Amino acid sequence: MMLFIAPRFLKEKITKLQVLFAFSSFCGVALVVVAAGGGGGAALYGDVLALINAVLWSGYFVATKRMRTDGIDIWSFMFSIAMIQAVIAGVWALLTSDDIMSISTRDFVLVLTMTLIPGTVGHTAIVWAQKYVAASTSSLICLLGPVISMFFAWLIFEQSIKPWQMVGAVIVLSSLAGVVRYGTSEAAKADVLRNADPLLNSNP
Repeated sequence: MMLFIAPRFLKEKITKLQVLFAFSSFCGVALVVVAAGGGGGAALYGDVLALINAVLWSGYFVATKRMRTDGIDIWSFMFSIAMIQAVIAGVWALLTSDDIMSISTRDFVLVLTMTLIPGTVGHTAIVWAQKYVAASTSSLICLLGPVISMFFAWLIFEQSIKPWQMVGAVIVLSSLAGVVRYGTSEAAKADVLRNADPLLNSNP
């Protein structure tokens, strides 16, 4: 999705090779999802929610990239995001939940861990990288999510991994290796040209 958005809103140059790797990555993720079948908690409803999340996340990527490129401090950005999330999620929880105070100590620790590690450390790392990596590249790397989730579902919940899911995972990993190799290279070249002395790029 970012391959179509980035050139228009972020002026990023997308190569045919990146499109090829993106398409193969998408096919790999689709294979992982479809091969899961109806068991193991897989559901069409969840897939629809994931699609909605992808659309919203793409918009967030564009906004974050713009603000980081403009020089906004990462901790100021993260603090603002955290406060907005706390207010929205807190009000929603109070209005829709009738057992919000019945959470067990174990569940609270799990929620706290999820908030601190993927929610804070992981999110901050993505926002930090936005200043130095093309949004089209960093967004594609996020396609690793389904592959990593598949592995942890097998490790923690003992959900079976089907052969075609493994094939899809290999396709995703191989494609993303190409995205990182060539996407990062293109971004680096663009940064060099953009930050070069204007005199070197001016007409005589």
